Amino acid sequence: MEDLKENLIGQGLPQVYYCNAGTILGREDFLALRMVSHEIFIFVDDDFPDHESVRHIDSAMYACIYLDSFDDEPEYAARLLRHCQEHGYVINGDYICEVLTEFNVFDSQKRSMFLRLQVPLKFR
Repeated sequence: MEDLKENLIGQGLPQVYYCNAGTILGREDFLALRMVSHEIFIFVDDDFPDHESVRHIDSAMYACIYLDSFDDEPEYAARLLRHCQEHGYVINGDYICEVLTEFNVFDSQKRSMFLRLQVPLKFR
């Protein structure tokens, strides 16, 4: 994720938005659990100036799972996919991993994080 954040800095986006960053994984990659993302996102205000990298995420019904360790993302993503499959939900878009909070306490080597993994659904 650090490389992706460096990319945001290179694009000149204000750092105030970086506190709520995340990654996007294409639907097909998520369905195959190929957990390598090449796309980062940040939430911006409605009045944020148009920028070539601004993309709107459609409102929808999402299946979500929460976790507190970035290292556990592949396991939790698999749980999310399995839950959707077991309940007959149709995944209707890209997978999103959103960092809700991130902070280091006492310069520990491990980052303290709270993440939300989510996918948009379409019901049959």
